Amino acid sequence: MNKLKLLIVEGNTKEENVNFGDAGCVPQSQNFKKHLRKIEPNSEIDIVEPIDDNSISKIILSLKKYDGIVLTGSTLRLNEDIKEVKKHIEFAKICFKHEKKIFGACWGLQVTVMAAGGKCRVAPNGPHIGIAHDIQLTEAGKKHKIFSTKPKKFTTPAFNYDEVEIPPKDSILLASDKINKFQALHFYVGKSEIWGLQYHPEIPYDYMIKLIKHRSKGMIEKNVFKNQDEINQHIISIEKAKLDLSENERIIELNLPGVQTCSGVYSNSILGTNSTKFVGNINDGEQSCQCKFGYNPALDDTLSIALGEPTQVCVQELMETNTTVDPQIPSILLQDLILQFYLK
Repeated sequence: MNKLKLLIVEGNTKEENVNFGDAGCVPQSQNFKKHLRKIEPNSEIDIVEPIDDNSISKIILSLKKYDGIVLTGSTLRLNEDIKEVKKHIEFAKICFKHEKKIFGACWGLQVTVMAAGGKCRVAPNGPHIGIAHDIQLTEAGKKHKIFSTKPKKFTTPAFNYDEVEIPPKDSILLASDKINKFQALHFYVGKSEIWGLQYHPEIPYDYMIKLIKHRSKGMIEKNVFKNQDEINQHIISIEKAKLDLSENERIIELNLPGVQTCSGVYSNSILGTNSTKFVGNINDGEQSCQCKFGYNPALDDTLSIALGEPTQVCVQELMETNTTVDPQIPSILLQDLILQFYLK
């Protein structure tokens, strides 16, 4: 498999990333890069800031080398008539011309929507501050690769004041909640394919809590919260939600479990390969071809949905597994949904 080349588009200005640092948070591009590095350590990942004229001009000349593009979140607002916003929209339009596969989170979704002819607005139902409750998958969302093992209803990290008002033509709505109708979209611009989420599967709740604490004074001044006590109660509710959401569950949109047959054939619906019998979960090259813990209907159902066919899954605790994969087989299966999106 060729080395994966990805471009991450940083949504925030350098000045705003200093504020993130003051809150104890890394820039959002670095957060995405960390996740991508975990999944595919050998990938080539570049970061670009469209506001930086020198940086963007060099990237534009080499856009064709990237397998895909990730657009991060931002504190910029699409209703602001400023050069920073305009540069992001123009860069997205340039990316569309290069027939790219694009993944956008929060601001990243909104920018691609605007660049594709849709509209965004200040969310009339109010903001998400660190958390979005009870996001519901649509019928299309339940069948979509990005949500193949996601619950039909879920709560997740989110932080946004704006929302998509009118999606691009022929967009597929994948998920909604009471605040934002367009929580997840899939659409095309020419031959460029875009998957966009209004929320942040890549950001943990602790990161959100740091931002809330750092922005407390400003949010009270803007009447987002009445007082500090209300903020403290909100943080407590997020802490409680954190206990109900494991790391793996939070980033399902970024991870899809890989499975492997005992004969050593990788099988994954997104990669387009097929196999009729599956045993165990792949994790850093380790697996078991012996079913010590028996058939698990729940896991089988989950993988059946993901793979589009019945499976017979043998559940194995990998910590107790000594069997290793044939050395002729790559030790790491691309589990990240974004990466598989780019490579399919």
